[in-house]
Amino acid sequence: SDGEKTSAMIRLNWPGIEKVSRVWLFDHPGLKDQVTSGMLVFSDGSTIKVGELPNDARSCKQVIFDEKEISWIAFMVTSVSETTRNAGLAEFAVFRK
Repeated sequence: SDGEKTSAMIRLNWPGIEKVSRVWLFDHPGLKDQVTSGMLVFSDGSTIKVGELPNDARSCKQVIFDEKEISWIAFMVTSVSETTRNAGLAEFAVFRK
């Protein structure tokens, strides 16, 4: 992100419906930039709150949920550490069941 903090967001889109049940979120590699909470938003209108991401860009925050049929998924940053200047993700992986 470019100076974003709690407004940072990323959205992944697919051309059709995908059945998904798991997400991996990897925090930005800068040790001073850490996402402390966020929210997954799905095209079906549902949301899942996500806690603090590991602050090393090598370990993921895994989120497992009941299978959803969606055409897009978004991750929104809702809080960051006090030292954060540029909130963001190093990687956002979505998996089928």
